[in-house]
Amino acid sequence: LLSRCYMEIWKEIPGYQTLYQVSSEGRIRSLDHLVPCKGNKTRMVRGVLKQSFPLNRRGYQITTLSKDNRLMTYTVHQLVALAFIPGFTKGTHLNHIDGVKTNNCVANLEMTNPSHNGLHAYKLVLAPKVGKSKYHQVSYINNPASISKWAVCIRHNGDSSFGWKTFKTEEEAALYADALLDSIGDTYRLRNFPTP
Repeated sequence: LLSRCYMEIWKEIPGYQTLYQVSSEGRIRSLDHLVPCKGNKTRMVRGVLKQSFPLNRRGYQITTLSKDNRLMTYTVHQLVALAFIPGFTKGTHLNHIDGVKTNNCVANLEMTNPSHNGLHAYKLVLAPKVGKSKYHQVSYINNPASISKWAVCIRHNGDSSFGWKTFKTEEEAALYADALLDSIGDTYRLRNFPTP
C-alpha cells in the first residue's frame, strides 16, 4: 500500500466552489453555507466531514453532492483528480497505483488510458487480461457466473472448436492443450510444455 499523503491539503471541488471541498487524502467535506428558506429568508447550514462512502458496483467509493436542489453522484477518486491533478477532465481514466480502489490519496492516482488501465490491473493481478493467456491454445472466459475460467479448443479438420473443454486453472488448460495436439499427431503447433 502506498503511504498516505504527508500533509492533508483541502481544495474546493470544481463546480461546487463554496459548497464542498476534497482533500489530498480523498476525504470530502461540505462547507458552511446559506440556503434559501420560505419567506425570502435564508439559514446557515454547518459544514460536515463525510464519514463514509458507499461503493458502486465496480468497487469505487462514491459520494453525492448537492447544488441548486440537484443531486449528483461522483466517484471520490474523480473528485480528487479534478481538484489536484493538472489537466484532468471528468471522464479521463485513472489508475489506483497500488490497486486498492478505496485508497483515493492523490499520490495513489495517475491519469491513464483504457489500454494502460487494463494492463495495470492485469500486472497487479486485479483482473485477468480478457481473452489472453500466456499459454498457446488457451483462452480466458469472461463470464462472472462461470466457475471454470479457462478454455481450450483447437482447429482440426475444419472444426474450429475441436476438443472444447473448460478448466479452473490456466495451467490445467495448457496441459490439456498439449495433450489434445499430441492426440491428433500435430507436429506444427507450439507446445506449452515441450518435452525434450
